[in-house]
Amino acid sequence: MRILGLMSGTSCDGLSMALVEKGAGRPRVLEHASVAWPAALRKRLLALPKATAAEICAANVAVGEAFGKAARGLARKVDLIGSHGQTVWHVPGKASLQIGEPSVIAAIAGRPVVADFRPADIAAGGQGAPLVPFADRMFFANKKHDVAVLNIGGIANVTWIGRNGRVAAFDTGPGNCLLDAAARRFLRKPYDRDGATARSGKVDFPLLGKWLAHPWFATPPPKSTGRELFSDAWVPKRGRAADVLATLTRLTAITLASQTLACGRPAEILVGGGGWRNRFLIEGLEALFGVPLRPTDDLGVPWDAREAAAFALLAWAFAKRVPANIATGGRPAVLGKLSVCG
Repeated sequence: MRILGLMSGTSCDGLSMALVEKGAGRPRVLEHASVAWPAALRKRLLALPKATAAEICAANVAVGEAFGKAARGLARKVDLIGSHGQTVWHVPGKASLQIGEPSVIAAIAGRPVVADFRPADIAAGGQGAPLVPFADRMFFANKKHDVAVLNIGGIANVTWIGRNGRVAAFDTGPGNCLLDAAARRFLRKPYDRDGATARSGKVDFPLLGKWLAHPWFATPPPKSTGRELFSDAWVPKRGRAADVLATLTRLTAITLASQTLACGRPAEILVGGGGWRNRFLIEGLEALFGVPLRPTDDLGVPWDAREAAAFALLAWAFAKRVPANIATGGRPAVLGKLSVCG
């Protein structure tokens, strides 16, 4: 079976697409592509948490149209599409809203679409996130050693896959979201390329300590979060740009590494998501872990297609009636809703 996965993350920088083939063995990513959102659409998406009902309603259709048009070419090669959509608001364990109307995607792309995965998990007592571990286990499990898969998108999370089959997964806090917010505020740029500005700064340790004392970081898993908590309000309004970015980079590195190591010390650490491009952040993580990090590409899953590939496999699970919420704390549930194309 061939499925196209669509993913737009909390950074709102664009759409990732992955064409996945699922047969008897490990799934394979056959093709992948990314489409950057125009600046006006990205600004609109970032403003959604404070939008009116009318604005969210209109955006739901607009995002669906953007997804459908971007996916139309690859969609001709698949049986099914799995779409995460664009998160507007996420309240762990209570509610989660993603937009990007799947009926519109299906009509434009000409293929049935499975979407709206999170509500079924919440209804089953889960956090509603993270959902990627279902695919991580299929792609990366190793019977000889423990593996940690880090995702550094807007929010950072980890999937721990034990050699004995045990899976633990949870959000660890900010990934790129606060770094990008600081870049917009201080540099007037969408992000700090390669962490170059942060590299020239000095960490403000009192401020870092204040941030690390936030009780969310000490909350045991399962847990999830989003820009509802780690909003632009965390970014100082004044200060030297390089120092603010250096301190925020350290915050992401410490919270991601410390919570991963609380699961154990993995023999292999893989990284996906846009944070892989931030060399300063990756170097900081390597220093904390004491080992080199590898991109998920080394195991056949491009770092910028991992989450899109995961939602392709979540759509496959829906089609096969396989419960896919393996690490959210919820009862086993088949996730998603189907929209057909006429």
